[in-house]
Amino acid sequence: AFAGCKKLKLVTVQSKKISKVGKNAFKNIYKKAVIKVPASKLKTYKKKFNKKAGIRSTMKIKKK
Repeated sequence: AFAGCKKLKLVTVQSKKISKVGKNAFKNIYKKAVIKVPASKLKTYKKKFNKKAGIRSTMKIKKK
C-alpha cells in the first residue's frame, strides 16, 4: 500500500476492522516511521503488521 514512499513518516489507521495486511505493504518507507492504531486494537495490529508487511525494527506502532 505504501511501499516505496520514502518520505512517509506517519501512518494513521482509523479502522478497527482490518482482516489482513498485504505483503511488503510498508517496505521502503521512512526507517523510523510511526504507525498509529486504535488503542483497543494495538496488540492485534502489532501481530498483523509484521516483517512480511515490511515493518522494520526501527518503526514504531503506537496507540493514537
